Amino acid sequence: MLGFFRDKEFSIETNVTRQEIIKKTRIAVIDDDEKLQLIDFLKKQGFSVDHDRKGNDLSKYSTGIYDVIIVDYHGVGSDLGNAQGLSLLRFLRKEAVGVRLIAYTSRSLTASEADFFKLSHAVLPKDWGVMDSMELIEEQVRITYSKSYLFDELVDGLGIKDSKTKKELKNKLIECIEGGERDEFNKYLLKAFKFTANKAIDVLIGKFF
Repeated sequence: MLGFFRDKEFSIETNVTRQEIIKKTRIAVIDDDEKLQLIDFLKKQGFSVDHDRKGNDLSKYSTGIYDVIIVDYHGVGSDLGNAQGLSLLRFLRKEAVGVRLIAYTSRSLTASEADFFKLSHAVLPKDWGVMDSMELIEEQVRITYSKSYLFDELVDGLGIKDSKTKKELKNKLIECIEGGERDEFNKYLLKAFKFTANKAIDVLIGKFF
């Protein structure tokens, strides 16, 4: 049965409207500044935005509740070590499945700190205007609604390395999406990968259906 789906690809989702995206999206900004114009502007546009000034409540970032996390370098992530925002980004790349990470700083970084930019999906300079900032953020938000992106994140989250298993997973997922059978896909994950409940991955899977 899987062979029938072998050459099929995910449907394109560019028909999702901006208002639908705004309504569904949740953004976190981790920055020690008390007040940020960017957050005010995002909220005025209708986005749900949480401002975390320390980035030490790490448990909430591995639950899948956020679509985009904007991370400052200085003054955050102290519970993870002295590397501040870099330590935080390293944690988020491992734990925040399906989330787009935006590096957000106006300060120059040393060569040893440059991984802060490399680990992010995008870089947003603090001195950009709100309109340019909004364009970049919305671009990253829209990526989180791409089935191809979500599938790659699912593969990483399940720790799949070989191409054959990846293809089988993709075929089964497409089959279940077209049949509206999310429970069937969950059963497949349990049987094929001994996969048990993981809130972040469960949220990610929900975006397919």
